[in-house]
Amino acid sequence: MDVLTTNFDISKQFTSFFDYLVYVKFDWGHTGGGYSVEIGRGITISLILTGIVIKILTKKSKSNLQTNQAKHKTWIFLILLTIIFVHLQFALALWFYQLVPGAAYLQFPWRLLTFLTPILILLLCERLEFMATLENKLLTRQFCQLLLVFIVVHQIIFGINAQNIQYEVFFQKTIELALDKNSLAKSLIFGGEYLPQDLTVVPEIKPLIQTENCQILDADPAIVLTEAIHIQKISLTVQSNPSCQIYFNQFDNPFIKIIPGEGGSTSISEQKTIIVNPAPGVQKVEFLHQGLLQAIGTKLLDFRF
Repeated sequence: MDVLTTNFDISKQFTSFFDYLVYVKFDWGHTGGGYSVEIGRGITISLILTGIVIKILTKKSKSNLQTNQAKHKTWIFLILLTIIFVHLQFALALWFYQLVPGAAYLQFPWRLLTFLTPILILLLCERLEFMATLENKLLTRQFCQLLLVFIVVHQIIFGINAQNIQYEVFFQKTIELALDKNSLAKSLIFGGEYLPQDLTVVPEIKPLIQTENCQILDADPAIVLTEAIHIQKISLTVQSNPSCQIYFNQFDNPFIKIIPGEGGSTSISEQKTIIVNPAPGVQKVEFLHQGLLQAIGTKLLDFRF
């Protein structure tokens, strides 16, 4: 937490109100420009139009309005949630990130759009339902159809524009400066923020796969023996001795599934990396990348058996 608050100033991560409505700086493929804080014009414009229509209709339907006061409880609840999450997007809420334990881990206030966006969608649905009580159903149906067409057309245009990806290109000098030891030492990754909890020192860099007292007969893909790569599946065929150990120099995490071969086992090193102990003989050892649902399923099966 100290590293995070020292090297990362959350007060500089707030953005303007208008960026949430229309974000014109969005740039697919760029490291920073590839992020958009825009809530979605389909949602915001629809909410504004719905609010205007309801305002006009309530002047003509005050008798109907009186019979629907109970439904306002849902509306008030959604409005309060909207106010809270909108408030947390701006500098006025800096006190929250400074005083509430763990709040600084959010890093970027706009990450709360994960909650604000579905709240606004629910608010839009609630307002459309309320509007149906003020006028005839035909008018409400036609209005909803127009909103749906607007939202779909806008997203299609957005999707077409998003196909023109312009990847960001860095000059060699920029890359060299980013890899400077002093710069890396101050970063969150090498500052220890992303290390396993029981590890206080960053381990020295080693090859992805190392062996002791055993011979690798075959590797698929073969490049894993010389380079660290992004894995989906790694298969090793090894001639194993009783004291054979395979070191997979990556931190143990639930998204890596290890199949140590028949009679084999796994363990964790002092550096929190993975060690495979194959049984004697020719064995096939596999390292598999698994997604979130697979990881949850694996944990549940381990817990069950």
